Amino acid sequence: MALLQDEILRHSVVELLSLMATNAKARRTMSLEIVSLAFGTSDVSLLGHCELLSQLLSDGRFEHEPTDKVMLFAASAMMTRPDFAPYRFKISTALCCRYGSDTAFQAPETAEGNQDALVEWFTLALFGRHATVREVEKWLERCGAWLDHPSAGEKLSRSVSRSESSTPAPEDD
Repeated sequence: MALLQDEILRHSVVELLSLMATNAKARRTMSLEIVSLAFGTSDVSLLGHCELLSQLLSDGRFEHEPTDKVMLFAASAMMTRPDFAPYRFKISTALCCRYGSDTAFQAPETAEGNQDALVEWFTLALFGRHATVREVEKWLERCGAWLDHPSAGEKLSRSVSRSESSTPAPEDD
């Protein structure tokens, strides 16, 4: 991934990494590095990483792993940054053409199983492995107006209750 900074080798490295991204573990590693650099505080040129992201999107490498779904959201956020302007059209076109009809983003009535998986992933991403029921209830109380689906709060509470019963965590006061 360090070779993405070299302008001469960048295109070949992007092609090679895109081929390696057919492996879910390699794709996860690449995705997490792109996200951490893009939304982190490091002052690194991300043009190589943005080119890699646009190539992965164009090749349709992102599938059904949780990090793949995160990358689809992150790509739409990253393309709004001014320093990624050269890749904005390629990223938006790839998102629309390759992932525009992805079932994970359909209405909850048509993708109930996918919504459950996303709620579980969201719970883990938001609260971590050791969320208490009180933390979740407090968050739901404060952010309930933003939840567009009435049962989403119930599913979130059940998901945390289920994980809390399997892993004891200290109560938050």
